[in-house]
Amino acid sequence: MNGFLFATKAMLKDKRPIVQSKAGNFCGFEAYGNIHFAIDGTLFNEAELLEQTQTTTLPEAIYCGWQKWGEDLVSHMRGAFAFALFDESTFYFAKDALGLHPLYYGMKDGFFCGSDINQLYEMGLFEPVVDRDGLTQLFAIGPAMDEHQTLYRDVRMPAMGEYGVYQLKSGQVETHVYYELRACRHADTFEQTVQKVRDLITASIHEQLPYVQGSLLSGGLDSSILCAVGAKQEGFRTYALDYEGNSEHFVGNTFQVSLDAHYIDLMVKRFGFPHQLFTISQQTLCDEVANACLKRGFPGMADVDASMLWLFQRIKEDGVHAVFSGECSDEAFCGYPWEYREELQCDTFPWTRYSTDRVRLLHEDLKDLPLAEYAKKRYDQTVAKVQRLAEDSEADYRARVHTMLVVHWFMQTLTVRQATMSDGAGLRVFAPFADPRIFDYAYNIPWTMKFADGEEKGILRKAFAEALPDAILHRKKNPYPKTHHPHYAKLIAAKLKEACADPDSVLHQLFDAQKLHALIESGGESYQQPWYGQLMSGPQLLAYLYQIHVWANHYQVRIEK
Repeated sequence: MNGFLFATKAMLKDKRPIVQSKAGNFCGFEAYGNIHFAIDGTLFNEAELLEQTQTTTLPEAIYCGWQKWGEDLVSHMRGAFAFALFDESTFYFAKDALGLHPLYYGMKDGFFCGSDINQLYEMGLFEPVVDRDGLTQLFAIGPAMDEHQTLYRDVRMPAMGEYGVYQLKSGQVETHVYYELRACRHADTFEQTVQKVRDLITASIHEQLPYVQGSLLSGGLDSSILCAVGAKQEGFRTYALDYEGNSEHFVGNTFQVSLDAHYIDLMVKRFGFPHQLFTISQQTLCDEVANACLKRGFPGMADVDASMLWLFQRIKEDGVHAVFSGECSDEAFCGYPWEYREELQCDTFPWTRYSTDRVRLLHEDLKDLPLAEYAKKRYDQTVAKVQRLAEDSEADYRARVHTMLVVHWFMQTLTVRQATMSDGAGLRVFAPFADPRIFDYAYNIPWTMKFADGEEKGILRKAFAEALPDAILHRKKNPYPKTHHPHYAKLIAAKLKEACADPDSVLHQLFDAQKLHALIESGGESYQQPWYGQLMSGPQLLAYLYQIHVWANHYQVRIEK
């Protein structure tokens, strides 16, 4: 991600947009005819777009496409991008179909939009005000954000698969859906489905392979598939992350059953690609938590963000400009435990089920925030989008519901993390599983096929059974690795304690002083439930609260209770 900014603050005066771009923007800002446009990201079907518009350059194609298709333009663009266009009277802006890149917009002296929240803030295009709606969002679903509204009162977002239109004459913004998952009858046999899954994924990898020099490798199913296919490219290399002293302190559980080292070694021995393991110290991890927050622009996934930022920086320093990531495979093929474990089923977001526990942490002035009600409302709105076919079993319908939930909510948190952390490191990260063609097909695969042989993502395992070592093929899903070292808890608790010592810290406005003190003194253990998924509990929660302090202080956030 490289960043762009459009704003009408000056345009109303001289009829042209203010544009700022960072170095290395590979699509960049262009002007052609009477349009100006910017793309932050990559178009994978540029050749197809040129053919459809009978043009020879991207600016020509965008211009002719706008003339030919109008607001339907973005539905002809496939890739990972944020996009904006201005034609003297209309601002048109859009995310890619699966929402792989951030995009923000708002109104102040006209209209503004940009792919980097920090640019918008530095330009003074919005006031960093967080009202009760923003606070409700922060504590009900954070570190996720609403599909359409940031924590800030005056900054919004298009959801995945949406485009927006701002007319200068009317001064109004309207958003429209151009892509969504649709229920269709699955007519393929099991064998045909296995083949189609393999073909779609392999094609997506090959389409993006020319952009990358290697891949992240955890030894899990998803990254191993990418590496098995990518290994055929000359010079393909792999990278992994570990935490100082993690193996000595790791205790497995039902969500994280194993460490990665053994499985990575199996892949390296089988395919022979150069592999680099980067090990982050607990002190460095703690120090990077603040940096990661500022790169994301909001409180995020705490030390998970921090370690990813640090890893991406090390990869960039190794002379690599782009790598693969296995992100979005779990969303396409139902890989999360709450999608098949009965005890995790609930009628709200399964990764943020414990609203009552969150309320207990809050300041007395905020205990009436409708956290559970807000989450349930957003949950119900998302479930209402799910189409059901007459032949769907209960398991099929449940799979559709969970897919819709994770794609619109959980996945968006992860894709923003990947986009912002990679941007902060100057590294490009591609996710071949995040292809609408894969999602469209996988969404309609019956549950009995998806869960083949009683394994999560069973159909995906079948599709690449001949490509991977058996131990990796049947390895249980593990989340992105986190630290298990008790020293980290002490370090981040000290950071949070220091923040609380600041009488002007926003923490005093947001949290119950006694509960916060108990949380710090216990190293996060006084809060018994995971805050978000299974990655944010104990020390990770301390890091998240510390990020709230960092964020509010840096952006000079004004809280309106």
